[in-house]
Amino acid sequence: MKKMKKNRDIISEKNLDIIGEIINEDYLSEPQNQLIEEKEDVSMCLDIVPGQGRAYKLYRFDEKDEKELFPFFARTQYLRSMCDYILFTEKGKILTILLIELKKSLNNKSQANKQLLAGEEFVLFLLKSAARIGKKIEVEDNQIKLIKIYDKIHDKNKIRANDDDLLTQHDKYFTYNGRKTFLLDEIC
Repeated sequence: MKKMKKNRDIISEKNLDIIGEIINEDYLSEPQNQLIEEKEDVSMCLDIVPGQGRAYKLYRFDEKDEKELFPFFARTQYLRSMCDYILFTEKGKILTILLIELKKSLNNKSQANKQLLAGEEFVLFLLKSAARIGKKIEVEDNQIKLIKIYDKIHDKNKIRANDDDLLTQHDKYFTYNGRKTFLLDEIC
């Protein structure tokens, strides 16, 4: 029985290693333990709390020049957009992929959705690319989550089902309601 558990741990570590082989390390977020958005009109910082036995890698794509990130796309609105962060996390042999967009307020909901969808397409491309070179990573559909985090949530929009809900689902999108910490075990 112990050997089976060790095999699962080896499989779990291998998924994050494969992801590290596929995504250029220039896109690893620094720091790895915080989600940060600092712009003229918004300043957000959430500490990532992984939980016991959970490993993760955090990537950030939106800070890079859009032309550098997607040089083959025309300048069509939202075509070169990308979500703020992609967090790959594992516990046991279960890989979960969190696509994260930080926004000042709910006024940017449509733009946030487009950026998250771009991130989802990118992740699906990464998974297919891994399989193409013989490094298959299996992820269940429900293990890819599109998450919006707003600096200001207005009560009139009634985002929370109740005050204890950290994650509220709207169609295929989730809104994270934590304020200072991003609790991976609660999300995954």
